[in-house]
Amino acid sequence: MELREVLRMTRKLPQTLDEHIAEAEEAERLGVTIDEFRKPKLIAIGINDFLSKKLPPREFIIQPCLPKQGLVMIYAKRGVGKTYFALFLACKIASGASLFGDKWKIGKQWRVLYIDGEMPANAMQERLKTLMVDSVENGNLSIITRDAQTNGMMPNLATDEGQAALEPHIQNADVIIVDNLSTLTSHGKENEAASWDPIANWALRLRSIGKSIIFIHHAGKNNEQRGTSKKEDILDTVINLKHPTDYDSKQGARFEIHFEKSRGFAGEEAEAFEVRLELNDDKANWVISELEDLEMKRVVELSEIGGMTQRDIANELGISLSSVNRIMKKSKEPKVKRA
Repeated sequence: MELREVLRMTRKLPQTLDEHIAEAEEAERLGVTIDEFRKPKLIAIGINDFLSKKLPPREFIIQPCLPKQGLVMIYAKRGVGKTYFALFLACKIASGASLFGDKWKIGKQWRVLYIDGEMPANAMQERLKTLMVDSVENGNLSIITRDAQTNGMMPNLATDEGQAALEPHIQNADVIIVDNLSTLTSHGKENEAASWDPIANWALRLRSIGKSIIFIHHAGKNNEQRGTSKKEDILDTVINLKHPTDYDSKQGARFEIHFEKSRGFAGEEAEAFEVRLELNDDKANWVISELEDLEMKRVVELSEIGGMTQRDIANELGISLSSVNRIMKKSKEPKVKRA
């Protein structure tokens, strides 16, 4: 880091001749006096002044899981369908159309910048053709992909240079989707907390100027997000996509959506559910199912097979014995009709 940059960030009074010269050069570059340059840049607000400020209510891009100025991470193991899902979100956000039968509500069109670090352009084009079931204005969804670059290189978002390269495109976007962290960020060892610092600072800066970011990330062998858990500290929402216990690869994109962090929403809105992609006339249609209903159906089906104990069922489905017992009791309760 250059000396004048250190002075700009810390506002320390110069001690050496070189520091005095660096300070004068930076003040001249900014067009301010030395005294103005030395004024503190951090602002503290008294509690009563803060509480009386008229702040706009927090707006949602996707209600309940993506607020405006929100930071979200979606992660999954390879092959689950996270890029398909992220492209689907991009199309819906850009079109202003709600999704999953209005389970996730989108009230208006937003401008989306999709940054992809690994997928071939022709594969992305094929997927987008199936996902574009709603009308999207050209300016509402922009794609940055490796194949479209003259040198085939993508910016490293963990560097000042990489972040600066995106600035002209970010200015016109409300939502930035980064797909994925492994291919678009490289800084130190992934498991070390410090490796996340440059990306976290970049994300927080963009949030402060009204941007929302969706990070796409890989899960490790233990099905937890790969690398340092420090990533989650600044995030509003963390979503894990994973295959159901009875998943068959012939089923294609079918996975459960689990909220591992849900700042600002809870209860029914934060409950996990399953989605399955169906193609009708080469157009995508996502079918949703409540996990509780599916789990009950699987438990009942297995219980009707002779010779299976509740422990056998628990082992087969990868759930606890107490869950099987609770589901079995609930399945025998009379159904309550709702108006």
